[in-house]
Amino acid sequence: MNLMDAIERNVFLEKVFPEGIADTLEIRQLCIEKSGRTTIRILVKQKPAIDVEKWGEWNKDFDTLGVVLTGSSIHDVEIENWEGSGPSNLNVSKKDDLFYFLQEGNDWKISFSCDSFIFEEIVTGLE
Repeated sequence: MNLMDAIERNVFLEKVFPEGIADTLEIRQLCIEKSGRTTIRILVKQKPAIDVEKWGEWNKDFDTLGVVLTGSSIHDVEIENWEGSGPSNLNVSKKDDLFYFLQEGNDWKISFSCDSFIFEEIVTGLE
């Protein structure tokens, strides 16, 4: 299962990533409010399938896309040594009505579940 399967209102994302978002990515930001509203920013070093004039040229003006998603409900959050994390495979699965996300390395782990995400925006960066 690909991350795109858990994202609603993703028409623009499907144009940018028609084959899906690469499995190797980095969760850079995870904001959880008491109300349950969640914002997640995922860094992707995957060349977009379309040219977006305001972004500029790939590998010249930007080489990273920050995909910003929001959700209304997050569950079972587990984070271990996040500062030691880096780009790695994001495992996405679905059970009943929840999507489960797991990303881990030798000494770190990020996992959580949620109903779904809504695509908000893409920001570009140069790393």
